Amino acid sequence: MANESNYSLKEVAFIKETTPGVFQTTPKLYKLGVMGFALAPTQKTEQNTELGQDGQATAMDTGSLDIAGNLNMKSKTGLMPILLHSVVGKSTKVDATTDDWTAATVYIGPADKFSAGQMVKHSDGTHTLVVKSVAGTGTSGATEPDLTAINPATGQVYKEYDTIVDNPGANQITWIVRKKLYKHTGTSDIDMQSLGVYAKSNTAQGGGVNFEQYFTGIFLNSISFAKASGTIVYKQDVPTVGLNYRDNTQLDWQPLAPSGTVEIEDKSFSFNDMKVTIAGVEPEKASEFNLTLNRNVTVEDEVKQGSKDYNVPVMTMDGNLKLKFTKEKWAEVYDNPTKELVITYANRSGDKISLTFPNVKTMLGTKETTTDKYDYITVPLSASGSASQKTLSYETITSTDW
Repeated sequence: MANESNYSLKEVAFIKETTPGVFQTTPKLYKLGVMGFALAPTQKTEQNTELGQDGQATAMDTGSLDIAGNLNMKSKTGLMPILLHSVVGKSTKVDATTDDWTAATVYIGPADKFSAGQMVKHSDGTHTLVVKSVAGTGTSGATEPDLTAINPATGQVYKEYDTIVDNPGANQITWIVRKKLYKHTGTSDIDMQSLGVYAKSNTAQGGGVNFEQYFTGIFLNSISFAKASGTIVYKQDVPTVGLNYRDNTQLDWQPLAPSGTVEIEDKSFSFNDMKVTIAGVEPEKASEFNLTLNRNVTVEDEVKQGSKDYNVPVMTMDGNLKLKFTKEKWAEVYDNPTKELVITYANRSGDKISLTFPNVKTMLGTKETTTDKYDYITVPLSASGSASQKTLSYETITSTDW
């Protein structure tokens, strides 16, 4: 029988911040799943051993709290806009499409297995319809698809990712039903966006007293983009630093009364959902790719009692591309050419993450010779930017309303 005194993590949520480090009592919670949660307060300590105490031990001296630790997460469709907003730079949000569903209109299906078809807004204001496939001319009917009707395939009202047929027959359209989709755009910026993290633990049987933690002024210090043979789903292991911490064992704890709760879309990008292009071309014979943006944020104690401040230095970005060796490729990287690199995550349901690095230098790498494979070359990648041309720009289309 489980011991009810054993606690485990039951809930994790992000909280959007406008001022780093400020505790909110009525925040909107963006709930998500994590694979690892190492964010924690750690007390500074110092051992000052004293003489003259008959050789006895001296107690450790204690100081302020450091707030840091990694968050390990899958690169979910709904999570990526939040990560990019927080790590890269502040985003601007608009509706993913300005097109309304219109009767007797031709709509376009997916161009290939990597992209989604045309999307339109449903008149209910809470859904977006994405073309899954078309027959004949792909023409809509006289009336808009009714999402309050019963789906014959499930016997229930239409829900997320269900399909619904419009204008059944030779020219029909099959739509994918999505929650309303939003577009977020942004560029790399020295003005980083902090967030809050709320965590709740409870006993094994769920009937005990909650242990609640609230971290504020949390800066996500890196984001990585990597693809290699054998990858199943893409993941992020994000180091963090923070400014403030409270939990519900402390006298200054204020219970949270959330203004709303959002479940972050639990749909992961898998291996075939990612495409990398350099100067518009996918690299041939490449087995590994990685690129990491490091923000290098630090936090320090202030003279003012109980206060911390943060520093955002110059960002750094580097990575590698490993591919089979050719004399032509060796000669090309010898000259350190600078090219545009684009990373795209996409699925047929309408989700899309696009990242553009205008200036990525490829450098002379290491030629590898082994007994079990052909020769390979690992080419270092180094991204750069300026005030007029940012290191990175991004665009996301997901159901996340951040």
